[in-house]
Amino acid sequence: MINKTIAAMLKQFCKYNNWANSLLLDALQTNSQLLPESCITLFSHIVNAQKIWVSRINGVAPNIGVWQVNDLEICSVLLEESANALSKIEYTGNGRLTDYKVYNLNCWLF
Repeated sequence: MINKTIAAMLKQFCKYNNWANSLLLDALQTNSQLLPESCITLFSHIVNAQKIWVSRINGVAPNIGVWQVNDLEICSVLLEESANALSKIEYTGNGRLTDYKVYNLNCWLF
């Protein structure tokens, strides 16, 4: 059972998460010529995982693999989409924030 306080804390966490991801994206873009590929791979994973959770919350199949490697431009677009979707999560008063469905994609791309 979730209450309004927990829902408010989750909304605040989503705002913080979006802020932190934006700072990290800015740093990666500023230093893109100096970065090892592993930094892009890990950041892509973070962005993809967030996008997958947003898809689950919205009850749709994700269209991205958790280890899919994106360039920083695509990461920026995906973060913006996720941030917009997360900002729309609402407490419905029925004791749940949302229902979500887990999809088995078998996407282990490296």
